[in-house]
Amino acid sequence: MREFELIDDIVRQNGALPAHVVVPPGDDMAVVRVPRATSRALAVTVGLSARGANARGSWRRAGEEALAAVEHAAARVEKSSGVASLAGVVFLPDTPLADAREWQIGLAARSVEAHLPVVGGDVAQARGDFSALACVFGFSTRPTSACAQTIAVDDAPDGEFLLACDSAIEGRHVPSGFDPARVARKAVLRNLSDVAAMGGARPVAIAAGVFGPAALGVGEVSRIEQALRETGTAFGAPLVGFASHACEGDCPLCVCVAIVAVKLAAGGVPALRSHARAGDGVFVTGSIGGAWDPASGLGRHLDFTPRLAVAHALSKELGGRLGAMIDVSDGLGRDLGHVAELSKVAIDLDLARIPVPAGIDPCAALGHGEDYELAFTARGEVPRELAGVPITRIGTVRAAIDGPAVLAHDGSRIFDARALGFEHGADGG
Repeated sequence: MREFELIDDIVRQNGALPAHVVVPPGDDMAVVRVPRATSRALAVTVGLSARGANARGSWRRAGEEALAAVEHAAARVEKSSGVASLAGVVFLPDTPLADAREWQIGLAARSVEAHLPVVGGDVAQARGDFSALACVFGFSTRPTSACAQTIAVDDAPDGEFLLACDSAIEGRHVPSGFDPARVARKAVLRNLSDVAAMGGARPVAIAAGVFGPAALGVGEVSRIEQALRETGTAFGAPLVGFASHACEGDCPLCVCVAIVAVKLAAGGVPALRSHARAGDGVFVTGSIGGAWDPASGLGRHLDFTPRLAVAHALSKELGGRLGAMIDVSDGLGRDLGHVAELSKVAIDLDLARIPVPAGIDPCAALGHGEDYELAFTARGEVPRELAGVPITRIGTVRAAIDGPAVLAHDGSRIFDARALGFEHGADGG
């Protein structure tokens, strides 16, 4: 089972989504509409469930129970007020694909019944004394006593909210034994990078669910919550929901964060991965490669600055000339492959132009991942620097005569770079 390959299945299993939900294919953020005439606030509740290592029950039933956990946390959301949900799940690496799909079928079926359709999420893998850990975020328009805080609908131009979730897991996204507070910080930063990749959007709130071993202790859980709160607040996204669960036996620290964002202005259009056009230039911010030390798992990926300021400047400077955008987390080759496939175009890259740190080979940098820079396409002139961050043109978009491709040109050598990507391995490598 490959990491991240199952969430799209949940969305498809929802069947016909309500009119208020838009899920752009292949993008990290879904859009939900909450008309002001319907409600003045959006509330978030967090539900956690853990399936034990020796559990014998149905995987489909376990998926249903994961969604039920958020209903219980919210003292049962009134069906008329349910808006959407996000799901973050951690499976063991050797979980059979059929079992994972059964779990997700149960989750999707219960979500539709509860009027909380799953519109996105995150699937990850880790080892421990469990078979599945699930964190489900429920969004509704009628707050309950379980909601620490709500998000004002008036803050959302056109009444539209953008929703996504991502995780940081000890031993997978960070080294084992890493400071729990910094694991939490990275979980928030990863989500903020997803918001940046939408172009003209700003974060307004986060919520989080935490799994960890019983030995973690109340004090460390408090530090995690504080790190979440401080990191979110620094970027204009206060923590509005939090829950934690102490697992039995061996369990890595898992911090799952949901983020809520709004458009910068009414009528704004997010920079989707499907928006690249033949003739666009291809650009990246900052530098690519070397963010993750494969020997130690350390590097600049552990504490980076999400490119929100650059994204906002690009949206303002380029307007309709801005095409597709994606944050580079799985490797530049693989991530541009998503753009090529969803936009049905081919991308030509000039390896000599890719900005890399000293000592990093440009070809290797295509697959390093964890850069958290922005790759985007645009027509016409693009500033060489915005918000203090350098911007480099590295290629061109053209019509996909023989199908979508990302062709890297290295002198006389040309190869398709879509397979060059990053997979999190054992102990954060």
